[in-house]
Amino acid sequence: MHRPDDTYPFLPPHLPNYMRPFDSEHALPDQEEQREASAMLRLAVESKILASIDSLGSSARNAGVYSELALDSFDLDGAPIEVFVHSVNTVDHPDLPGYSVKILEGPRRLDGTFKNAHYYAIPGENDDRTVTRRDVSLPDPLPIELPTIHPNSIPADTIQKASALLLDAFQRAEQNQQLEKDLGLNDQPIGLAEARTIALLLSRGTVKVPAPRTSILKKPTDFRF
Repeated sequence: MHRPDDTYPFLPPHLPNYMRPFDSEHALPDQEEQREASAMLRLAVESKILASIDSLGSSARNAGVYSELALDSFDLDGAPIEVFVHSVNTVDHPDLPGYSVKILEGPRRLDGTFKNAHYYAIPGENDDRTVTRRDVSLPDPLPIELPTIHPNSIPADTIQKASALLLDAFQRAEQNQQLEKDLGLNDQPIGLAEARTIALLLSRGTVKVPAPRTSILKKPTDFRF
């Protein structure tokens, strides 16, 4: 599916056993099952939000668009996962689904975060769309070699080179998203069995406690240039 020399390879998403793949061996659930799955998962999300309403917050970055509830939970095998529930302001953003759920699971990256992300778009009660899932694999970031920069001697083309790297990364990400759609890997409806399991993972979730902020600097003289 990808060549070894690809700078940003397309990675097929890893799926845990409670998430149904979409390929030639697994038929899509019919429309009635999709609607029932949507209603079940929407009810689970709304129940969790009501039970944890005091922890539902909005940051400056997403203010006016959605509020977030962050949960720690565990999967069917007892492995830890992270769950983020978003309640969307559909009055000002009617094109967005009423709720979304992001599940982070799998092995850890070098920085301690999970490598696999799964996004569920959940329509509101009066929305005729059904729940869909998008899967993303998050590989460890590739090392970027930066030139040695001496004081008062910054190469004139440093910013241009950095901008070109970022632009190339975004272009390849867009190409990968289109490839995912062409292969039928993402934005696919889910059935009752998966909805029931995700509802269970939500019910198990406990509100995440923010990690204490600590400084890695012991004293001002720890700065090194």
